[in-house]
Amino acid sequence: MSDAGSAHGDAPHPAHDPYLVRRLEAAERQVAHLRRMVNYIFVGLAGLLGLTAAVIYLAGRHGMPGMVASVVESREFLLRDQNGQVRGVWGAEGDGAIRLVLQDSANKASVKLSLLSDGSAGVTLSDLAGNPRLVLGLLPDDNVSVVFADGAGVTRAVLGLNADGSSSLVFAEKHGATRTAVGVDAAGQAIIATGGEEAVDTVQ
Repeated sequence: MSDAGSAHGDAPHPAHDPYLVRRLEAAERQVAHLRRMVNYIFVGLAGLLGLTAAVIYLAGRHGMPGMVASVVESREFLLRDQNGQVRGVWGAEGDGAIRLVLQDSANKASVKLSLLSDGSAGVTLSDLAGNPRLVLGLLPDDNVSVVFADGAGVTRAVLGLNADGSSSLVFAEKHGATRTAVGVDAAGQAIIATGGEEAVDTVQ
């Protein structure tokens, strides 16, 4: 019995078996390595998602480098300066007209380009007070006119070319009354008139 007990006492306990201990230590190292790999993967995914979000944000604001959209659609475009102030508007209005307006820093309409629904086209240049000073117009009947106004908005000179071939240049005094008109009629005859009292319409 003592020999059997001695033999049984000499057998290694499973918890102290060197082979099992080495296997457990190796397994623990592998688990720790896997945990580090998982952490690295999560960090990499977070960085990739952040980079993707940044690219989408920049692409939305500035477009992708080297790529230009073939078609951009909108009913109205606004141009803002570095302070966020609207400096230009381009859009279609409810009456069918299309207008491009460029404004100065004081929100005055300095340049306006218009195309009306009836085909009339015009360009208006305004001063710092917002008063139109120069208007170039083309009407559907092919009449062309250039109107010059003073700071009060009163028309002072009108240059016109009509579809029938006649042309005229009219000058008005500061109250809008016509004082001199020169031109050529449809037959090619010269026209000169002075001293008229008819008032010239102011620019609207």
